[in-house]
Amino acid sequence: MDQIKVKINQEPDIKVHIDGTRGDTLGSDTQWPIANIIGLQTELDNINTELDTKAEKGDNSDITSLSGITGGISTVDYIDFNTQTLSIPQEARVNWNDTDGTLNIGLKGGNVTLQVGQETVVMCQNNTGVNFIEGQAVYIYGSTGNSLNIHLAQANTESTSSKTFGVLTENINHNNKGFITTSGLVRNINTLHLTEGAAVWLSPTVAGGLTSVKPTAPNHLVLIGWCVRQHETVGSIFIHVQNGYELEELHDVLITNPQTNDVLSYNSTTGLWENKQIDISSIQNELDAINNEISDINLALDNKADINHNHALSTLTDVDFTGLQPGQTIQWNGTSWIPVNDMSMHQQVFKSIDEQTNFTLTIAAALVNMSIVTVNGVQQIIGTDYTVSGTNLVFTYGLELDDDVIITYFNK
Repeated sequence: MDQIKVKINQEPDIKVHIDGTRGDTLGSDTQWPIANIIGLQTELDNINTELDTKAEKGDNSDITSLSGITGGISTVDYIDFNTQTLSIPQEARVNWNDTDGTLNIGLKGGNVTLQVGQETVVMCQNNTGVNFIEGQAVYIYGSTGNSLNIHLAQANTESTSSKTFGVLTENINHNNKGFITTSGLVRNINTLHLTEGAAVWLSPTVAGGLTSVKPTAPNHLVLIGWCVRQHETVGSIFIHVQNGYELEELHDVLITNPQTNDVLSYNSTTGLWENKQIDISSIQNELDAINNEISDINLALDNKADINHNHALSTLTDVDFTGLQPGQTIQWNGTSWIPVNDMSMHQQVFKSIDEQTNFTLTIAAALVNMSIVTVNGVQQIIGTDYTVSGTNLVFTYGLELDDDVIITYFNK
């Protein structure tokens, strides 16, 4: 006999020759005699080793790890990641990030971990001759091969600010490539100089610098994002770059060769605001004409009676004293001044409620055209802002809550 049947707890059984080589597989009912079993133990060990490294064909619900796979894995329905993993991110590794609620992908170089769906990064080239530090702002100034070139951004000039692209999410030395965050969090940087929760702006004084102080003209306004955490080593910034605009960059403004003293003038034909030079000579001519008119008025006044000349009221042409009685005052009736019974002045103060328009006077107003009304110290215009009739003070608009209303008026 030169063969033996080997039982390995699965079908079909395996036939082994006495010289240690494997034969054909057999059915479970086949019996094989043996004469010599030299080499059988070695073959059994080889079989067990081979089986230990194979996964069963078909559904496998108990596979906990895969390694040494050089080919592809096809027809996978889904992959469930362990949400309690303590795995540390590293280059080319994907694992669950329970803190941010997404997957981590370890990017090239091993310094940057991408949170899937929460940030955008771009690999760029530094060939400036100086090393860049994580957390510095950069702008695009060209490309080399398939890589964008970057320079440190600064808000003091148009050229170094208008193309601001993002913030370094790792150190990038000269003649090296690295990742720039264009949207999302940049973590583990020094943000002690920033205000937590406040907007972060491109610095006009430090190349690549960030500040919480909003720059003013002539510096350029570039919003970098917001300071999420203020800390010396584990600070973070959410990046969302928004470049400010020059006046001439607005879509309805056309600036051509601007000069000192230019003004913007609207052109209804083109629908654009356009710069125009002020015509100084034309303005001077207008001023000269006004001065001439003033001179003519002064000359005419010189021929009038002296302002200190005395006249009796009864001799004036617009005064009618017919029926004048002691104690009466005079009132303008639209054409002349006439005597009326003595008047007394009254003043009332109100505090308004929201959208209030009507107020009631304690005494009826007689000379409604001589009433004075203020709201929060601002005098109102009778007929335009309010009307007075009898005991009714009515505003033409709704007042706000707690407005101070004062009316001064006369009564017989």
